[in-house]
Amino acid sequence: MFLEFLDVLMEEIILEQTLQESMNSEYEDLFKRNDDIEVNLKKIMYQKESTECKICLENINKNDLIYEIDCTHTFHCDCLLNCLKHQHNKCPICRNEINYLNK
Repeated sequence: MFLEFLDVLMEEIILEQTLQESMNSEYEDLFKRNDDIEVNLKKIMYQKESTECKICLENINKNDLIYEIDCTHTFHCDCLLNCLKHQHNKCPICRNEINYLNK
């Protein structure tokens, strides 16, 4: 009886450990920083009325350097690069994929 209990307990421990390892590896990529990123996005000089960068929530003013991505959303260059390094390659507003070249 005691040996059966130990067998069941060991199976549960092994299953739990296996699941935990699987979860760790699955989510590891989500938090990986990519410092070697190289983007092929065109920097442009912002020429419209002030608007808000939806990443840092500060104003984008006339003559600021920005990235306007395919979905036409605009961000400070540093803000968007930081997102691409730390997060993913999707627009922070509409979640459309941002096409850029990666090293």
